[in-house]
Amino acid sequence: MEVLKFKINAILKRSDIHSKKLFVYKDLKIDFDAKRVYKRNEEIRLSATEYKLLEILCKNKGRAMTKEILLDKLWDYNGNYVDDNTLSVNIRRIRKKIEDDSKNPEYIITLFGIGYTFGE
Repeated sequence: MEVLKFKINAILKRSDIHSKKLFVYKDLKIDFDAKRVYKRNEEIRLSATEYKLLEILCKNKGRAMTKEILLDKLWDYNGNYVDDNTLSVNIRRIRKKIEDDSKNPEYIITLFGIGYTFGE
């Protein structure tokens, strides 16, 4: 019985069932379980599309995300599609909410001719 307990605890630790998924970068903190975003411990309200877009970028931190990939990932099961212009508008809205200076972003970086990346 004791061996079984150890095996179950080991499996639970590996599966991250008990750990909260938290992303922290500079002054920004995202709680993926609660779907909440904080800047300097103050909650930032995002629309569902803005949150989903920020989550995709954060989970792919440091990787170039083309507009096509982002558009594909934002397609939902209800058939709501986010077009290229809507993508740019949502990026701009997120930047206004999380960046200190949205003209010189440090979180969501534009890769001209490619798409976007999160962070340095």
